[in-house]
Amino acid sequence: MEQLALVIHVIAGISWVGTVFTNCFIVWPTLRSMYARQEFPLEFLVTEGRRIAPWVYTAISSMLVSGLALVFLRPPATTTAWALLAAKTTALLIMAGNTIFGTLVTWPRLQFSTPEETWPLWHGYLIRGFVTFGCGIAAVLMGAFLR
Repeated sequence: MEQLALVIHVIAGISWVGTVFTNCFIVWPTLRSMYARQEFPLEFLVTEGRRIAPWVYTAISSMLVSGLALVFLRPPATTTAWALLAAKTTALLIMAGNTIFGTLVTWPRLQFSTPEETWPLWHGYLIRGFVTFGCGIAAVLMGAFLR
């Protein structure tokens, strides 16, 4: 059971961090070079978001459930392990917070913004994306030291 929870946790983490990486380091630079300072590619991004959101939220939920299962099945044995778990949990909460904020706040603002407002809103969205990616890498590294 522990092995299954660990596999689910790792796959969910890879999926989530990989999605953020793709969005920040592949999709965004490509769109930026294609559109420069022209009209914001909102239609494309909304379509992309609708396709990706179910996978991202499945990964977030899977990480939560599998992480709780891992802690229940093999609780951290040392103070250091508890500290790493707390730090990893904090990183994952920051990631989830940025993701949920983007879905509930940024996307609606983008969809109802004027053309002049979209690029600055998207810039803030990307900054949160880079923070989310950094937290994801940190969580992966901390998780590696927990097992």
